[in-house]
Amino acid sequence: MPRSIQVFIDSKAKPANLATPDEIIRACANCSTPFIRGVPLFHETGGEAYAWVKFGAAVYMSEARTQHFVASLINDRQDDAPVRVPLVYFAFKTARYGYIVMEYIKGVACSRPDAKLVGAAVQYLIAIQAPDSRPGPVGGGLIGHRFFVDCESSAEYESVQQLEDHVNGILRYAKRPDLTVSFKDEFEAHGLCLSLSDMNQNNFLKDERGDIVAIDFEVASFLPMCFIELAFAETNSGFVSLVSRHVHIPKSGHLKALQKAMYTLLRWRNNNIGFSIGLPSET
Repeated sequence: MPRSIQVFIDSKAKPANLATPDEIIRACANCSTPFIRGVPLFHETGGEAYAWVKFGAAVYMSEARTQHFVASLINDRQDDAPVRVPLVYFAFKTARYGYIVMEYIKGVACSRPDAKLVGAAVQYLIAIQAPDSRPGPVGGGLIGHRFFVDCESSAEYESVQQLEDHVNGILRYAKRPDLTVSFKDEFEAHGLCLSLSDMNQNNFLKDERGDIVAIDFEVASFLPMCFIELAFAETNSGFVSLVSRHVHIPKSGHLKALQKAMYTLLRWRNNNIGFSIGLPSET
């Protein structure tokens, strides 16, 4: 019986001889390590890898759309960007797994001495604004951010106002009338910015030219700037703390309120506290 495949991205930039979906699925199924989440693609045994496939049950097409948007934007710009993002060639899902086929960029994981370069990369990335006014990944989907239990919201948000109402609902539940948030001024000043919630050193490579490459968009969403401030404030990574010294983020005045709301969700392991919107399924 033919395998059911839904294609979400089929880029014109993909190699002409890119493997077929069935070949990609077989390559992933044949990987020897059971917990691995990515495999390289080769045209011939012993040759150079030409693509990388990220796959898994929790690999969503919203991640693929966000990476595709950011990579295409950076690639199309004429400025001297301090960061590279692998182009997404092809993205599809089956009944079990999602597959993101992207440009293969050879490099090594960044380390503490690279913090300044990664900081410049992050500063550039957070200045990228969303293509529309919905908080979350490009094209809709669950928000990836450490604010939420397991770094993932339980619902999509149609507007910044819905997100604001939810945060304030959590604060009311926590009986903190002294704490509220209003994202209106911040949204008007900065729009929705690319928030990289997971900035650990394994999510950045240094390529053969010495350029920084951002390689993971699993918990990247477009959010008010204060959520970037929160991600830095709540890190337990020494590397991310070093990176934060090289990133300028305007102080929002919302950090204490966001922290209290986040701690409340984490305490009860429930993202739906203070929230009344229905919960759609992720795609």
